[in-house]
Amino acid sequence: MDEAYDVIYRHALANKDGAVAFGTTTGNLYVSDDGGEGWTAVANNLPPIYSVRFA
Repeated sequence: MDEAYDVIYRHALANKDGAVAFGTTTGNLYVSDDGGEGWTAVANNLPPIYSVRFA
């Protein structure tokens, strides 16, 4: 997939040590370990994601 269009809330985005994660209002969770150059879908079809944090 080259492009994706989705909606995220401000609190549904987190970064730590070069890793970035965000969740969408349609229940998708994405993570990047290269500062956003490439993305991996971690989960799909969850309830809307309002907040994301690294532990």
